Order: sequence, then structure tokens, then C-alpha cells
Amino acid sequence: MPAAHDTTETTSTGGFQDRVETQRFRPELRFFAPNGIFVRLAGARYDQQVDQRDAFDAAVATLSTVNSQFWVMDAAIGYRFPKRWGSFVIDGRNVFNEKFLFYDRLVQEQVVPARQVTARLEITY
Repeated sequence: MPAAHDTTETTSTGGFQDRVETQRFRPELRFFAPNGIFVRLAGARYDQQVDQRDAFDAAVATLSTVNSQFWVMDAAIGYRFPKRWGSFVIDGRNVFNEKFLFYDRLVQEQVVPARQVTARLEITY
């Protein structure tokens, strides 16, 4: 009787993930000046270990372990308009353009794989 693979996922390299262990450390520093300027610096350290096989059949599959360890740095600077009329923010994600191999799809949406800079204007009336 074949074994069920309910929790096995296919990786981008064609392997099947058996176990994913991810550790995260996310320090963040924020500063707000009385004149409306604010700054945010954030880092995220990821340590990930993925055990994967290259075939469905466990008898012929080769088990390999992929380790990924990296830092991602984000930064933002902005100005809050007087009387809370809104704000203007320049936000940078992965500002050092760190390249990484990362498998966790839920977190991957938050971890930008390339440098990204956005400007945002919010008006409140």
C-alpha cells in the first residue's frame, strides 16, 4: 500500500520537502521626532533547514538537507503632516539586496527576494 504524502510539498528544484524548520529573529528600531519625522530600521535573521527527497518512493529517494541562513534589512523614513493630515513615507525592503534560498511560502510573501523601494503618500481628511 503506498504511503500518503499529505504534508510533502514540491520545491522549486523538483524535490519533495519532508521537514522544514525555520527560526526567525526580528529586531526593530523606531524613532519619532517631535517635528513629524520618523525613521524605522528593521532586520530579520532567518535560519532554515529543509530535508527533501528527489522521488516519491522512499526506497529509491535520495535524502538531502538544504540549509539557508541570511539577514534581510528594511528601512523607512517619513514625515507626518501637522494636525495629522497624513504622512509621506519612503520604504525600502531588503535594502542590501541579499540573495537567499528560502522555502517557506507563508513567510516568503513578507521577505522580498530583491531590493524594493516604494514611496507612499497618505492623506487624511
